[in-house]
Amino acid sequence: MNRSGRKWEIPPDEPVFVISVAARLVGLHEQTLRLYEKKGLVVPRRTDRKTRLYSQNDLKKLWLIKYLVQERGLNLAGVKVYLEMVEDLDRALNHLEG
Repeated sequence: MNRSGRKWEIPPDEPVFVISVAARLVGLHEQTLRLYEKKGLVVPRRTDRKTRLYSQNDLKKLWLIKYLVQERGLNLAGVKVYLEMVEDLDRALNHLEG
């Protein structure tokens, strides 16, 4: 809680977690997160000094990727197609609603 007694609220898109913390929170190795970035699956923001910063939404995506790979048996190419299809569906639904 902050001084006013209200909860600290961090917007879900706010990049706050360095790679070591993000890796620990999702149970993956830092090199795995770097590989996922290289493959374009997750794109953390960078500071001026090129430090990777992950948001809560990035962590959710990492948990999803981990699930798809470890529990559903998808390879990274399959994960990329899956994520692209979800993004396409979201865009189409937003277009229909707006």
